[in-house]
Amino acid sequence: MMMDSRVRCWLSALTDAGYEAYLIGGAVRDFLLARVPSDYDVVTNARPEQIKQIAVAHGWICMSSRGERFGVVVIRVDTLEIETTTYRKEVYDREGYRPTRITYVSSLQEDVRRRDFTVNALAMDEYGHIIDYVQGQDDLIARRLVTIGKPEQRLREDATRILRACRFVGQLDFKVDAVLEAAIPTALSQFRTISLAVVLREWEHIMRTEHVDKALALAWRTGVFSLMCRQRNKGIDRTVPFFTDEIGMVAKPGVFVAAVPPIEQAVLSLVVSVPPCGVVRYAALFYGLLRCYVFPSAGEKLTLPQVERGAAWVEKLLMYWQTSVSWKRRVWWLVFNHLRFSYFGKHLGKALDPWLRREARSAFFRIQQDWIEAVQQLCWLVMADSIMKDAVQTVLVPRENAGTGMLAAAMKIPVSTRYLLYSKELVSVCGQKSGACLQAVLKQVQNGTLENSRESVDRAIVQWLQRQ
Repeated sequence: MMMDSRVRCWLSALTDAGYEAYLIGGAVRDFLLARVPSDYDVVTNARPEQIKQIAVAHGWICMSSRGERFGVVVIRVDTLEIETTTYRKEVYDREGYRPTRITYVSSLQEDVRRRDFTVNALAMDEYGHIIDYVQGQDDLIARRLVTIGKPEQRLREDATRILRACRFVGQLDFKVDAVLEAAIPTALSQFRTISLAVVLREWEHIMRTEHVDKALALAWRTGVFSLMCRQRNKGIDRTVPFFTDEIGMVAKPGVFVAAVPPIEQAVLSLVVSVPPCGVVRYAALFYGLLRCYVFPSAGEKLTLPQVERGAAWVEKLLMYWQTSVSWKRRVWWLVFNHLRFSYFGKHLGKALDPWLRREARSAFFRIQQDWIEAVQQLCWLVMADSIMKDAVQTVLVPRENAGTGMLAAAMKIPVSTRYLLYSKELVSVCGQKSGACLQAVLKQVQNGTLENSRESVDRAIVQWLQRQ
């Protein structure tokens, strides 16, 4: 795989000006793994002022960055943004995840020592030569995640490295070094100074990884689900659990678990079996935990009180996560209706059409694309149920047929009058009564007594007018 020409141009500009410059970190790792890098980081012995002068001289844009006081300058070469950092070492004077100050250093080797994992500390010059001071290439070949230096110290410096370790396991399918894994439970207390928003941001990356089941398995084994973090409410900081453990699922902080039991592994298998969409992955996780821990003896069919209890647990968790309202509503809707399908039990086939029409009539959806997208996501969840069958035979059963035709049926049901098919000229005849007319026709279509076609809807409009 070739280095992006814009990155090479930037490296050449720095070296032509008499400075050292290297591509470093994830981009080099991805090159060696034949993956397409998502971003590019460059390190150099040039200071921020000199970096900006060189960029301006070549007609490139220097982006404003809060990281400049830490020696970070973002350069836009054509349309590509390249984060460029002066060689530095970092000083952590207090618990948290950000350095309190930095000191510029004179060599790449010194800069490399501040980085998290050996596979992220590989450098590449403009000609494609690899510089490796920490045996990162050996760990890359072994697909092994190892910290630079003692893991206890590196995790105490920046506790979010724990979440990044989980992310790299899920993203790259790497194994975590045994010493690093054993150190994770001992560093979880550091999260008490880190905001819930930061944890959620890192967790979102984890939930979208290809091997999310392995990432979550590491989190479960090491007690990450039980970490406590900081949340500010009305100017007051308080310590809150990242994941409310009301269902007895997660390992406790400081407790190392050798392996994930079959019931937890079944939940993780459910999560990885749905597409890497954040809301769907979270809905799969919550649904799996509820079915395995809250209702373990319920069998396939749930009662309505159980469905409502499960939905209330999800609502409570999402409420204090302080994520966007639309995101929370979608996750809740997916879990609630997935649980309702279990309530329908063997009568699901008969209940499906009335359920679809009732949901379309509800005030939950007003945009057709949102409605179709939500039903598609629910189909993915329903189809994934069979993944958990073998591990939890009495809890979940395969429902391969439940999603058949559900999406096609939903596409035929409009959620508002704007999605009715009719002649605009005909509606104009209704005058001020056009709104009432279309609402009456919409109700017929949603109830299944009228087809949403121009001919059928026009006929219904005429009939409505004749009745007035």
